[in-house]
Amino acid sequence: MFLLKLSRAYKTTPTNSLNILLGIPPLHLVTKSLFIRFNIWKLRSDKFRELLDPISLDFYRDINSISSNRKIIICEDFTDYDYEVYADGSRIGDNVGFLVCFFERNSLLRVFCYKMNSFNSVLQAELAAINFAAGWALERNVKIKVFSDSKSSIEAIRSPKVKFNFVLSVKDNL
Repeated sequence: MFLLKLSRAYKTTPTNSLNILLGIPPLHLVTKSLFIRFNIWKLRSDKFRELLDPISLDFYRDINSISSNRKIIICEDFTDYDYEVYADGSRIGDNVGFLVCFFERNSLLRVFCYKMNSFNSVLQAELAAINFAAGWALERNVKIKVFSDSKSSIEAIRSPKVKFNFVLSVKDNL
């Protein structure tokens, strides 16, 4: 009834069609998604909880309390760095993941590959790769130069108006 009232459609319009036209997923799918997300959160190991926490990928953060110098990140080309890092995320079918390669003086140092959940997007995988590289550099207290082919993730990091908690945590690490 809610979909009918919202769309002002005929009573004979199929519910599935109204869901698609209005962009509102069926209630049973929403509850199933939340249940699966809860199980993932509950079963995930502590080692990767902060990196790929589904809750941090979904929610907004109030940006009014963040200082303006932390909101703006200037992506510039610089020559003073210890490692070159290539970060990439991708999806093939239901498989989503990211890869991060570290180079020291044009020599491959280490490659990290991680598989994410099927409900994650390519943008989230790209951002997770950049976040992993930034976290790696923070742990070792080194400077890195990150190469990424994802314009959308770079624009999300550059934007001072972004409210997504995951993007803001990536910006904090950078």
